[in-house]
Amino acid sequence: MKLSAVVVGFGLVVLSACAQQPDAKTYQEQEKRWQSCPDGYYSGPRPGRLNYNNDKYLWVVTPEFAKRFCMPEQMVDPELKGAEAVAFKRVPSEDGFDRCAVLEDGKTRCVDDGVGRFELYLKSDLKLPAAHPEVKFFDGERNHSYWHITTSEPPSEMPSQRYRKGLYSLPPGTINRFGNPYHHPDAGYQFILTGIQRSNYGWGLGALPEMGFRAEWTTGIDLLTLETRGMIGIFDIGPRGPQAGVDRFAIVLTKMPRDKHDSEMRVPEDYAHAIYLPKRFVTQVKAAVDQAGTWNDAIRTFRQP
Repeated sequence: MKLSAVVVGFGLVVLSACAQQPDAKTYQEQEKRWQSCPDGYYSGPRPGRLNYNNDKYLWVVTPEFAKRFCMPEQMVDPELKGAEAVAFKRVPSEDGFDRCAVLEDGKTRCVDDGVGRFELYLKSDLKLPAAHPEVKFFDGERNHSYWHITTSEPPSEMPSQRYRKGLYSLPPGTINRFGNPYHHPDAGYQFILTGIQRSNYGWGLGALPEMGFRAEWTTGIDLLTLETRGMIGIFDIGPRGPQAGVDRFAIVLTKMPRDKHDSEMRVPEDYAHAIYLPKRFVTQVKAAVDQAGTWNDAIRTFRQP
């Protein structure tokens, strides 16, 4: 007798103690169906698959994207609008946000994987406004060892200051597409996670800085990576949220600085673009974020002497 299990989010759920592995021919036919889509196929876990890539993302995809890339049915949600697919996971921070504190009792409390990453698959013909629409590739990853060394470089000699003075040029691949480097000459465009009230007014929850962009990841689809340091509590909108009628969430694109407050901006009319996140997907993301600890845990790690 063999156990059958499936990974849901970050947990393991036992489905049946009586399930048997399919014979070789049946399994090959099953895999052939899962790899029969015109533009590719999903290689991660799915019920019945015996060998797969260790995919740690939470996914939501449109029915069209699923048909194109043989995505599992449980990932499909017609509520997703404005993007073809969204993948989320927590990732480690190498720029100082993953921190540890030694408590009064001598025990160590760490906040790990404190960065939330959204990867958005967008149609290439959306023609979203951008500070640098000519940029086809951008990599802003901060996963380098030098983030753990605090230098004593004078502020006047920092790259940001020299860039603003025209004394420093960024190399290819490190210039944002939507925003401006170092917010100069202005901030350009920014993505924001927002709650949507029943009246369609927004409730800004946090900025999602652009960390990567690849035009034409595959035919007709661009890949955009957004990250935020400090996902803990980002969906805990407090007692005013329900009273204001926040019942949906979206990732919106807006010009910065904005001339109106979030609560005065309607979704999608007052934004350059809006990606509506399905409620089921938001619930999964919130559960994954909550595993990082509480907001007090995060704050405590920054209160060292």
